[in-house]
Amino acid sequence: NRKIYTDNSAGFTKALGKFTIAPKFGFSVQNQQLDTDIFLEDGEEVLDADFKNRTEFVESSVYFKNSFRFKSKDETWNLSLSTPLEFKSFRLEDDNFEETRELDRLVFEPYFSMNKKLSAYWDANASATLRYDFGELQQLYYGFLLNGYRNLNRYNAPISEETRQTYNAGLGYRNPLKQLFLSASYSYNYSENNLLYSSNIGENGTTILEAVALDNNSDNHSFRAGGSKYFRKMKTTLKLNTSYNLSKRQQLLNNTLAEVNTRSLNFRGSLDAEISSWLIANYSGNYTTYTSGFEDGDFQTIETQQHTLDLYFYPKDNQYLSAGGEYYGNSLSENGTNYFVNLSYQFTFEKPKMDLNISWRNILNTDTFINAYNNEYYYVQSSYRLRPSQVLATLKFTL
Repeated sequence: NRKIYTDNSAGFTKALGKFTIAPKFGFSVQNQQLDTDIFLEDGEEVLDADFKNRTEFVESSVYFKNSFRFKSKDETWNLSLSTPLEFKSFRLEDDNFEETRELDRLVFEPYFSMNKKLSAYWDANASATLRYDFGELQQLYYGFLLNGYRNLNRYNAPISEETRQTYNAGLGYRNPLKQLFLSASYSYNYSENNLLYSSNIGENGTTILEAVALDNNSDNHSFRAGGSKYFRKMKTTLKLNTSYNLSKRQQLLNNTLAEVNTRSLNFRGSLDAEISSWLIANYSGNYTTYTSGFEDGDFQTIETQQHTLDLYFYPKDNQYLSAGGEYYGNSLSENGTNYFVNLSYQFTFEKPKMDLNISWRNILNTDTFINAYNNEYYYVQSSYRLRPSQVLATLKFTL
């Protein structure tokens, strides 16, 4: 894979009172070459042209970008507007195929953002943007490419064109005196694409992905909220975050067109406490639910969670003891629950300067770790064989 890229531009920035303008004119050229071959298990090369790539992709553009910014004297208002105009040209060809793909487009991609300081502690923000995304070489090759042990991909289709609208709004609260910080946000994305990706699932779980010329669209809603608080008397910091995502898009699965819906909900939290001068405790937890389905029917919902607790003991200035436990769980696997416990002790010698560390890993002697997840159309379970419980001693010298 070879890439040559150059971007040349000229511009200036001018302040006009509360306003700032920054026009820029330039051009760019990018040339990429992709050469791939697929070999069988015995080392024999696959001679079929469908399993080779000798692809050259050239992208060039001429652009005029202008940005405007307004900031009030008291800095309660901060507005920004970008109005880039760009002419893009694409050319794709492969030595193994006679067809050449070309595309020329004039695009206008405005961007607007606003920040408003509502009070000493509250502020609000909003933004809107329109973008045009075109195919990259990683999504344009003619021949099949093995992408992981399970996925065989190729994009023997026109150069992709995607129009994406994005809208964001948020509200924040910051009070350093009370050490309280809160935030909430909402974002919406809507996109239109000229290509639809067809997934063919084999009986052995392999996936062959191909791009098909078919107009389609997708939208996504995302909600986020979180906060942190430091309790001075208890010397403890509490953090809580949550997010909810709802998406809808079209998908070709085994040559059948269907609407894919996904929903995910996530809760995260952590607690850092300095219990005393010789004991510190840290806890973190993560809980997620993920649901996907076609049309009006849902697949099985998967629930995953992870909890970690670490205790740090400092009995003496030159001694350190840590104990940690981990819990992993998922609802898809019958053996999806795993526990881990680790212990570590360190002693520092002053003369000579060296650290002795003794650690006991995997105290419960857990022999397997199972990770399971699902996406829009399949379920995957991975099982890992772990090293048995062991004790390790290390000695570090400082010269």
